[in-house]
Amino acid sequence: MHSREVPDTGVQAAVSLNRGTLVPALRVETSAQAPDAPAATHAWLSRTGQLVARGGRDPYGCWMNWPHLATYRFSLDRQQDIVAHPDPQASPEIVWDTYRRSVLPMAMQARGCEALHASAVSCAQGVVAFCAVSETGKSSVAYGLARRGFAQWADDAVVLSSDGATTSVPLPFEVRLRDSANRLFEGSLPRPLRLTRNHRGDQGHEQPARVHAICVLERQAGTAMPGVERIEPASAFRTLLTHAHEFDPHDAVRRATMLERYLGIAATVPVYRIAFQPGQGSFSNLLDTLVHEVALEPASATATA
Repeated sequence: MHSREVPDTGVQAAVSLNRGTLVPALRVETSAQAPDAPAATHAWLSRTGQLVARGGRDPYGCWMNWPHLATYRFSLDRQQDIVAHPDPQASPEIVWDTYRRSVLPMAMQARGCEALHASAVSCAQGVVAFCAVSETGKSSVAYGLARRGFAQWADDAVVLSSDGATTSVPLPFEVRLRDSANRLFEGSLPRPLRLTRNHRGDQGHEQPARVHAICVLERQAGTAMPGVERIEPASAFRTLLTHAHEFDPHDAVRRATMLERYLGIAATVPVYRIAFQPGQGSFSNLLDTLVHEVALEPASATATA
């Protein structure tokens, strides 16, 4: 069984009402009996090696199962909803949040897009994504830049579409920061929403936008000031793959397409390595460095609903 790390799931939820044709809605079926799934062909693990979910394909399509929570099913037809069959005792908030944060990017990857474990902001030049392993601070960076006038584009999942230029599809999201972020923002954290319907949450964009840059965040103790290094395409390709979501690692045709796309992304989109030391004082320096070194400018106007 193949395994990959995915971020742990928490309690929040949101889905865009203006999702367009690419972003599938969720339909929760509490009375219908989910079809029995065959043995899982792959699994997703947390950073500590704990099982998060299992998945695979069967005659009904693709499926992902979170033990004691829900089984999610989707076809490869972009016009079809994702269907959740929750356990009787499952929390509705977690069922919807798991769909938004984990199932949705996986389903879109299976349907032909690419998906990164990343947060992002929108600037005058386009979308800037921040990749990192869990608990590095990518959500804090995106939220910190949002407080400086950059509209937040994504929290924890960035979906890419390559049709000529690399663009990002706006997914529904809510800002979710860990308790440790209190010290970075002096306690003024966004109040989490607990929606259980197809809502947009904090997403203020409706149309895909060009990807301006991708920043890979790395914590390095002893770093006096944040360092910014542009990664050459070959290394950028390998680095991006470490943060890429992939639904079915056994699908050789889909994997070949994924690799070809990331080669194109690495060759055409600037990818930067950002090394920094965590801490309240250095966090402000990190944001200053990102704005200056990546030449970010707030958009003059942000599309809203």
